[in-house]
Amino acid sequence: MSGQSSMSRLEQRYRLLLRLLPAAYREMWQEEMVTTFLASMHTDDPEQADYLADYGRPSWPEVASVAALAVRLRVPGWRMRLGGTGAPPRNVVWGDAVRLAALIGLLGSATSVTGSLTNLLWLTGRAPWLPAPIPEADYVLHTPSFRAATIASLIWLPAYLALLFGQRRVCQLLAVLAVVTAGAALVLDHLQPLTISTVAYAMFDVALVLALLAFHRDAPPPRRRPWLLALAIGITIQAGLPLTQPTDPHTFPLLDWPAICCLALVIAATTHLAGWKRRTPSWSLALALLAAAILSLRTLTLTDYVHAAPDAQRSTLLTLGILETGAVLAVAVTLATLANRALRRLPARA
Repeated sequence: MSGQSSMSRLEQRYRLLLRLLPAAYREMWQEEMVTTFLASMHTDDPEQADYLADYGRPSWPEVASVAALAVRLRVPGWRMRLGGTGAPPRNVVWGDAVRLAALIGLLGSATSVTGSLTNLLWLTGRAPWLPAPIPEADYVLHTPSFRAATIASLIWLPAYLALLFGQRRVCQLLAVLAVVTAGAALVLDHLQPLTISTVAYAMFDVALVLALLAFHRDAPPPRRRPWLLALAIGITIQAGLPLTQPTDPHTFPLLDWPAICCLALVIAATTHLAGWKRRTPSWSLALALLAAAILSLRTLTLTDYVHAAPDAQRSTLLTLGILETGAVLAVAVTLATLANRALRRLPARA
């Protein structure tokens, strides 16, 4: 206790930062690294030294260097856990499942380019098949947040294509760029308050970027033709969705993005479960992972209905949202049970 109490807050913050590193590495090098970091903050001014001891923090370059080291140390372990060369059969299934889930999520983001372009055409009055644009259209078009959000949605398509054509690094960089650009749109949008829903969407995209790390150099490339066909189908479906949206901008759509995800997942899960002779543990696990993510997204976005939906719509939207949540939960439990049984039948070691 005496050693802990004599530790300055600055030293505590450095030790907290070093927890990014694997435990074995910390045990060997933590004391030396902490001493080096503290020495770099040393000053002969007693007042400045006292201030730094209480309020000093690791600099951004130090944080970045520790984070980069953590990635370099942990990547080999991630590869093995996600189906790298020589990985156990269970890890191979996990790796295939995470890659499938990431690819499906990336597919959904890539098809959203159609909605963004349609929205752009609508606001500029170049979509005669849609209702007249809102009076504030010209103002919306020139806001930095709208431009950033549109650019972010456009980046997902080349990211998806890069992955299909073997450019995994390019895909991962573009996905990070899309998430950062979408985050900038949230920061720049002064008219819309930060809500639980906007945070949920952002976390969904961050989870997708992290899942794309499963496409390491030992991972098998995805089959190009079926995923290109899925892209064409998804874009076609997205092109027709604006026709289902309400003409009044203050009215909530019955079929919002989380609802579309719920519907697509239930259809995919039902198809997968019906073809029991051909289903694989990887697909069961991948759909279960997607179900968990979509369930979280749908549950969190229900707050929009509670706080912002018109009174005339609120009960209908909440009822539909609860039904969607129940359907996804049902298929999630079923898929997770099947995947768990399949994994338990596999040997734990190669």
